[in-house]
Amino acid sequence: MLCDPVQMLQSNYGHLLRQNFTCRNTSQPDLVTALERHEELLINPARQGHHLTHWLKFFPLEQFTVIWHNELKSAPEATLSRGFADLGVDLDFKPPIQQHARAGVSPRGGWAGQTYAWMYQTAVVKGLGPLSRRWNYATPLKIVQKLKLRQWAERVFPRQGYPTPPANLTAELRSRFSDDVTTLEQLTGRKLPEWKA
Repeated sequence: MLCDPVQMLQSNYGHLLRQNFTCRNTSQPDLVTALERHEELLINPARQGHHLTHWLKFFPLEQFTVIWHNELKSAPEATLSRGFADLGVDLDFKPPIQQHARAGVSPRGGWAGQTYAWMYQTAVVKGLGPLSRRWNYATPLKIVQKLKLRQWAERVFPRQGYPTPPANLTAELRSRFSDDVTTLEQLTGRKLPEWKA
């Protein structure tokens, strides 16, 4: 699935916030600070032209089914049907489609942000990590899912929704991704002017 790289970066940021930036520290940086501290974790995954170029060394383009995120959001059934047809999946199969996508998050400041960061690091490093090594990954995951710890923590600690990056940052990011988007245009044959600076 291919999507606007700036939106993908925001999504990566939301996931990394949930994971406390892989427990490298106990703070929850805003987007600008996160880009300064964790550039490789945010920029590299959104370089879709680079990734597709890599995979084309091993597989011809005809073996790929390209799903565009905006099409999946606006017409999920038609987009999935096209993908299923390309993959040879039974066209009568109709998966349940979630009407509400999971929202991104923004860090809260003050005690809430610090408490979430501390709780996450403590839970992963001192709780789930040792349990995973002792039993297996599935057992601690079942405990977390049964207790709905993630849902509870996400309701209490972060703000819902992605942060809106400052206009100058969005322009800077579009400029940084411009060459990669050009590569993606060349590989897919689709013009993506809204993804460029």
